[in-house]
Amino acid sequence: MKKVIILALLIAAGSVFNAASAQSKKKGKQTAKCPVECVEGPVVLTTPSDTLSYATGMVVTRGLNEYIAHQYGVKEAQMSDFLRGLRQGIASRKDTAFAAYVAGLMISSQVNKTMLPNITSKFEGTSAPINPDLFYKGFLGALVNDSTILKQAVASQIVEKKEADLKSKRKRLS
Repeated sequence: MKKVIILALLIAAGSVFNAASAQSKKKGKQTAKCPVECVEGPVVLTTPSDTLSYATGMVVTRGLNEYIAHQYGVKEAQMSDFLRGLRQGIASRKDTAFAAYVAGLMISSQVNKTMLPNITSKFEGTSAPINPDLFYKGFLGALVNDSTILKQAVASQIVEKKEADLKSKRKRLS
């Protein structure tokens, strides 16, 4: 479901940034010139389906600039980088390897923005604060089933014991 939503956002966002900067009408034909960052060439709307498709693409982007600024921290100065990624996403939307790559980027972002800060704050002020670099190495190690440093069961025991110790300590202090 997330994949479909992300893909829809990618497609929709592409349309808003390829919006026409000028239009001319020729016998029922509409031609739009793209802004400087549009590299695909001019858009030609010849059928009602073309017009509806283009218009729908534009309409679904309402609020997208604010969303990407708030949700992803994309600043106006970074919009060309966003558009580059968006175009790559649109061009690669049927590539399963690319989809897996994007999933990795999304999980990385989620871990960085929510999981790691929550875990770090959980163990903050303890004798063993979280080291982000080693956290990520452990995260990756678990995903590739690397048990050369710790087995998953041992890692779980270490974390559970530390959490129990913290809980007990907090109860004593309250």
